[in-house]
Amino acid sequence: VHRLINTCFDYLVPVIEQYDGTVDKFIGDELMALFGAPVAHEDDPVRALHAARDLLKAMERFNADHGTSLALHIGINTGLVIAGGIGSQGRQQYSVLGDAVNLASRLMSVATGNEIILGPETYRHTQHAFTFATLAPIQVKGRSEPVHAYKLADVQAQPGSVRGLQGISSPLVGRDKELALLQKVATKLASGRGGAAMLIGEAGIGKSRLMAEWRAATRVAQPAIVWVEGRCLSYGQEIAYHLIRDLLRSLIGVNVTSDEATTTAALHAFVTAALDSDASETIEALSQLLLLQTSAADSSEGGPQAMQAQYLAALRTLFLAMTTRSPVAFVLEDTHWADPSSIELLLKLLPLKDEVPLLLVATTRPDRDAPGWQLLLDGGNTNDNAYQIVLTPLPIEMSRTLVANLLRFDSLPEAVRTLILTKADGNPFFVEEVIRTLIEQEAIVYDGAQWIAPQAIASLDLPNNVQGLLAARVDRLPAEQKQLLRMAAVIGRRFSVPVLAEVLDQDPLDVMGQLKQLADSELLRRDPVAPTMFFRFRHALVHEVVYTATLQEERRRLHHDVGHTLERLYPERRDELAATLAYHFEHADNDHALEYLILAGDIAYRQYAIAEADSYYKRAYQRHKRPDSALSETALSHFYLNYGRVLELGAQFEAAFAIYRELIDHGRASANLPMVLPALVEQARLHVTPNIVRDQVLGRQLALEALVLAQQLQDPVAEARIYWILALSYGYGGDVDESFRYGDQCFRLAKAHNLREQMAYILHDSHRAFRNTGQFAEAQRRLNTALDLWRELGNLPMLADGLNSAADLMHSVGDYDASLRLAHEGYQLSQSISNIWNEGFSSGIIGEVSLDRGQYSEALEWLQRSVSLSIQSGPIILTLRAWLDIAVIYLTLGDRQGVRSALESVQSLGTFLDDFFKGSFNLALRALQLRLAVLDGEIETAEQLLAALAAQFQESPLFSVKRVILDAELALARHKNTQLDWDRLASNAQSAVEEVRSDGNKLSLAMILHMYGEALLHQGAFEQSAEQLLEALELTRSLKAQDHSWRIAWLLYQLGEQSGDLAAASRWRDEALGGLRFVLDHLTVPEQRSQFLATPAVQAVVAGEPALA
Repeated sequence: VHRLINTCFDYLVPVIEQYDGTVDKFIGDELMALFGAPVAHEDDPVRALHAARDLLKAMERFNADHGTSLALHIGINTGLVIAGGIGSQGRQQYSVLGDAVNLASRLMSVATGNEIILGPETYRHTQHAFTFATLAPIQVKGRSEPVHAYKLADVQAQPGSVRGLQGISSPLVGRDKELALLQKVATKLASGRGGAAMLIGEAGIGKSRLMAEWRAATRVAQPAIVWVEGRCLSYGQEIAYHLIRDLLRSLIGVNVTSDEATTTAALHAFVTAALDSDASETIEALSQLLLLQTSAADSSEGGPQAMQAQYLAALRTLFLAMTTRSPVAFVLEDTHWADPSSIELLLKLLPLKDEVPLLLVATTRPDRDAPGWQLLLDGGNTNDNAYQIVLTPLPIEMSRTLVANLLRFDSLPEAVRTLILTKADGNPFFVEEVIRTLIEQEAIVYDGAQWIAPQAIASLDLPNNVQGLLAARVDRLPAEQKQLLRMAAVIGRRFSVPVLAEVLDQDPLDVMGQLKQLADSELLRRDPVAPTMFFRFRHALVHEVVYTATLQEERRRLHHDVGHTLERLYPERRDELAATLAYHFEHADNDHALEYLILAGDIAYRQYAIAEADSYYKRAYQRHKRPDSALSETALSHFYLNYGRVLELGAQFEAAFAIYRELIDHGRASANLPMVLPALVEQARLHVTPNIVRDQVLGRQLALEALVLAQQLQDPVAEARIYWILALSYGYGGDVDESFRYGDQCFRLAKAHNLREQMAYILHDSHRAFRNTGQFAEAQRRLNTALDLWRELGNLPMLADGLNSAADLMHSVGDYDASLRLAHEGYQLSQSISNIWNEGFSSGIIGEVSLDRGQYSEALEWLQRSVSLSIQSGPIILTLRAWLDIAVIYLTLGDRQGVRSALESVQSLGTFLDDFFKGSFNLALRALQLRLAVLDGEIETAEQLLAALAAQFQESPLFSVKRVILDAELALARHKNTQLDWDRLASNAQSAVEEVRSDGNKLSLAMILHMYGEALLHQGAFEQSAEQLLEALELTRSLKAQDHSWRIAWLLYQLGEQSGDLAAASRWRDEALGGLRFVLDHLTVPEQRSQFLATPAVQAVVAGEPALA
């Protein structure tokens, strides 16, 4: 008998698994199967009945094969259960308990052989698909009332709809063009081409319906596509990464209620299966993103930006691996509610669609101020498989068709039809709601065959908008259901049944019963991922209407109750729920709001979600300023320092300074010197680094004040940081000796206390002083050591800055290939961590190398990008530097208006600089103004500018200053062409050549040799001139600096002509033409090419006239 029963089960179990059911347990000759747990589907009751029918067929096969006459007795019930591990410690297994299970067992006991008996809930969920015989109610132990029971008869020939009121449904209307476009995108995806589609439309216009129809059709036509869905919360814009987290949970098959062990196991299983290589780094990063406690949440020493870069790298690795197996479609719903950090990551991942079969589809309302709108702006920028699909209101004829489809007849009185169409205004959701209201008010009734509209309907008064219509529907609900809806709306559009029941202090089964009734009324829907745990408002407008209709005082009370309930139910998820708790307590105007706003800000800051962190901290700051606010001294210091850093990262330097100042004042007032010290240090640093509040004098004063305090408190960490700040200040101010002195003190103290990050900072920053004094080898050594430390520490923002600094150094010494390699590496890293400061830095270096190589169109593109990025992030020096380079390009191209415009920008920004930087940039500004004055023929102005330059900067220790003055002298000498001017240039250039040779700066040496050689040519010293020009040409050739090379070659051609060496002159002319051709070929903008060709120097070469270049 035992063997026979086991063999019988071998026939039955595969049937259950075929319908994605789970065998829960075997009890003697009984088998218990689950549908909807642990894996849920929208149609689990239907699946269970199909499985039951097939079980009877399987038993027939078993009897035929074994000569037996066994029969099955099947009972099926649907309801709320307790699911999870059941058993003693160490011997638990997944199972379910509850009244629903007991009723199923009772139904089985009343079934006769080969009968399938089901309870009322299963009947309600399956009556559209099967036929039944109604049985006499059965008495069940523990229930006062008999339970209705039904016997399964057969499958309906024409199954009805599972949703909506009886007879209310319509095919998709008026969206054929949009659906065809989406199907085209899916076809391309299936063939291996990625893409993007953005659906834009007002609430209720049909975005979700169109998506559902498309996905249903695509699953049939393109079954290989893997679909992953992410949804946005209506209050989610301030919850960092909430959209990405929802997408990731959907990907690994868990939901927000899944416990940590389940989520961790699912993540490990999915990522390990997806990646062929070691998955540990990817799993760790994604664990941090999901806020799993098992992750090393603060494992990255590189700070928030490094953590964001790890998220990006992990997601990119995972998505790339997935697309090697099958095409993947990410569906993002309601991105008008998306948080900035998720959008930032998605924008970084968006280019993958051009590399692999990855499709991103997003729905949004037309809210151009929402962060999610950027997806629409960038989504179609990179390939032709990207579309923006705008859903407009249905035309009047399509609306008529929709009404006819929904009511399945077209005989409504015209006045009624006009009323519906006028109220709905082409919005499909409103059409449905108007009809639903008419049905509920019995203005139209179903007579068993069709809907009938009495004439009295013509005088029915309906609200003029969908909000009014929905409000009227809600007002007609029983008081208990209205209160439940109000509480659910406060929790959110998607809400947890256990949380709702706890807040209402009601039995979960009673709450579930009411929710089912509201779902039957189409105000709510079960959540497709966790239908027994979560419900959703059917539409965003339903949620908004219920929420806004609740009085403010009542809303505050409800938010208070929800907040405390979440605290009580999930104490271990405090960090994960910080943003949600902040939202509820803030709307409750509760004191807890301050605590959770700061915590939410801390979490956002750690994850480099700067916009969200700023918002949380700003609101926390406003609450803290209330008279009844109370924060401990430690909490206040932590909060203000973090808030200041976030403000700095957002380029709000003045606001950051004010926050530090306030913390200092508070610390002094309470005699709390440990509170004063870090704020004083950060304020000093803010004053000495390049930004709009830069004030070197005040910065040094604050640093020295902090130094005394640090030594008094015996704080070596603060002391080393202060020495670093002072080294920075004197380095920027040109006092190299003092910079070296403080730098050495910083390094010694940092090394003694193993402060590796501080060691990296001082090595990184001190390289500038060595560079400015021509000690390039030592500068490079220090920078390379700092780069090694940044990599070791995982500090990606500073690694990006170090790469760019190294690129800048290599540019200075003339190693252009190394400079470009490092700058591009820095640019890519900066992009990956969204560090726009360093994006601007690397863009400027790439632009400068392109400028030196005569690739002017490319140079302008990179430099203009540098200006844009640097303006966003705040470094005025980088912005000015790029504008000056742009002015040089315009000057070379002969675009005088472009030069003037660039110089105006330089002048307007220069007012924010301190004396040292203002002097340096005024030097470059005046030199360019001088060259422009020469072009305009204003020689007297040019002479005055040159005299001012010479008087102000002749004694400067920086060689770059002397080179600027020589450039100005050359411009005047070429225009005036007097022997006096050429003699002056020759004398000054000769002394500069000797000085620059020791610096190792190849381009500077080449340019000085060029000037010196040209001056000697005009003095008639042909042999000496040739010597200087040939050395200059050899240097520019090694640098691939084509624009410099052709001009030097043209001078050598002129020298050959004048000295009578015509053969050499011919060779040099050919080389000059070749170099000029290279420059012209790289002028890709026609207007720029025309301007350059019209310049006198170029005209001279093109025309072959023996004139100076």
